[in-house]
Amino acid sequence: MSTKEPGSLETEASQAAKELSSVLAIGGALTIGDLPIIRRRLDEVIQATNAAIQACEQHQSGQTVE
Repeated sequence: MSTKEPGSLETEASQAAKELSSVLAIGGALTIGDLPIIRRRLDEVIQATNAAIQACEQHQSGQTVE
């Protein structure tokens, strides 16, 4: 079981979003080689955000996060 609080998971989600933003902010036309990097970063943002939401919901209901 994980004991991460929603706040730390929110920080992870924020960091993942910042990293994706950095990749996209480079500018210029995207190439086919860029897509795996962007997809991986986007998946990290989604997973971290979902974990933060789940932790928040479980924390509010008094459950422990797994």
